Amino acid sequence: MLDIGVGIGGGARQAAREFGALVLGMDISANMLSIAMDRLQNEKDTRVRYQISDALEYEFPANSFDYVFSRDGLHHNERIDIVMRKIFHWLKPGGKVLITVYGMGHGTLSAKFQAYVEKRKYFLKTLEEMVEITEAAGFENVQGTNLTKRFRDILLDERTKTLNRKNEFLEKFDEGTFNSLLNGWNDKIGFIDDDNHNWNQIFATKPL
Repeated sequence: MLDIGVGIGGGARQAAREFGALVLGMDISANMLSIAMDRLQNEKDTRVRYQISDALEYEFPANSFDYVFSRDGLHHNERIDIVMRKIFHWLKPGGKVLITVYGMGHGTLSAKFQAYVEKRKYFLKTLEEMVEITEAAGFENVQGTNLTKRFRDILLDERTKTLNRKNEFLEKFDEGTFNSLLNGWNDKIGFIDDDNHNWNQIFATKPL
């Protein structure tokens, strides 16, 4: 399995631990991978490997992987269409791709949301556009799922937990950091309610 944008490696280690998968995790962040390798060293799981590389630039041989997974990383690529074609090339016939990405909704985009997207260097697509891109790359049985309600619930839960533990939080961090986190959650929830910010999932198969 290839994990694109593996970050600190939680998903890769879980796939190895729960499903026995052999996982190669790639990420462009050396800082993230440093943490991932430290945690892997503690678990001593030889089924997981990491490499610093950019999916848009790196090349694997054709038919290298049974599965490709990416959680919330591909929206950082301006040419996600190219990445999806490369994923298709890297997968074996019958291989599966499962990705989640931040997406753009169908509401009128606020200036605040557009500034948020630009600051974070996101390149957002609607769910329909992601399905079209995946089909154009050659995949079949493409399933697009809008996970935005779940995303909103996660944000609300994180905000509530932090508010309930404010005193404990302020023992380690300052008030400014607390307010910054709170404002960030409030902004994202507002973007979701305005149907600006979506969270989407794509699952598809490479034909035999």
